[in-house]
Amino acid sequence: GSTPAMIAGALLGETLQFGFIDWAYYGLPVSLLSLTAAFLLLKKMFPSPKVTLNLDEIIEQKKEIENLNPAQKGVILIFLGTILFWFMGGQFEGWFGLPTSVSNVAIVSILAVLLMFGLNLLDLKDLQSIQWELVFLVGGGILLGEAMIVSGAASGISSAIASMHGAAPTLLIIVALSLISLLLTNFISNSATAAILIPIAIETANILGVTPVPFVMAVALSATIAFVTPVGAPSTALIYSTGQVSRSRFIKTGVLAAIPALLTVLAVVWILPVP
Repeated sequence: GSTPAMIAGALLGETLQFGFIDWAYYGLPVSLLSLTAAFLLLKKMFPSPKVTLNLDEIIEQKKEIENLNPAQKGVILIFLGTILFWFMGGQFEGWFGLPTSVSNVAIVSILAVLLMFGLNLLDLKDLQSIQWELVFLVGGGILLGEAMIVSGAASGISSAIASMHGAAPTLLIIVALSLISLLLTNFISNSATAAILIPIAIETANILGVTPVPFVMAVALSATIAFVTPVGAPSTALIYSTGQVSRSRFIKTGVLAAIPALLTVLAVVWILPVP
C-alpha cells in the first residue's frame, strides 16, 4: 500500500520470516482505527449538506461487471490468487511441501505478472503505463537502507539511541523513533524517511538484544502519517494542489489527524505480541 511498507518488509525479510500477513497483522488495526478517527474528524471540520445520489451510473457499471470477457475474468482470478498466496503462502509451504519462495511477496508478484504475459492478458505496450519512477523510488529506498546498514552509519546512530536505554525504557525509545519519523515524513518523502530510519530502528533493536519488529513497524507506520504538509505523500500533494483548502486549514487538519494516528500506531505496536 505504501513505499515505507515495502522497504520495511524487504529489510525485515533479510533476517526474519516477515511476510504479507505479518504486515497486515499490524497494519490492519492501525488502518481501521486511524480511518475511523479521520472520518469523525473530517466530518466535524468539513460538514457537508445532504446530497441525493444518482444510481443510473452505478446500474450501468453493474451491467458491465456482469458481462466480463474471458481476459477480465483471468485477470481477476490471478489477482485473487496472488492475494491468497501473499496471505497463505507460508501455510501452503507446510501443507504441500512447496518451496519457501511461495511465501515471498516479490516472487509471487513476479510469477503473477509472468502468468499474465503467458496467457496474453498483458503485452509489451502495457509496460509503458507502469510508473517506473515509483519502481525506482522504492528500489532506491531499499538500497539506501542497505547502504546505511553495510556502511555502519545506521549502527553509529543506533548506538547513540540505544545508550538512552539506561535512563529510558524501550517504549520511550520506540516513541522517540516514531516522533522522528512523523516529523521527517512531513518535510521529505515517506520513502526517504523509511529508508533513513528503518535501518536505524533495526540496529537499535539489535544493540538492545530485542526483536526489531515493533521498532520497524513504529517507524514505517509513522512514516505514512504525512498529513501536515503536502510534501510527504502524493495524496496530500494532490489535495493541496486543488486550491480548495487553505494552508492554515490544511496544517490544522493534518495536525489533528496525525495525533490519533500516531497514538494508534504506538498502541498497536506495543500491545500486540510479535507474531
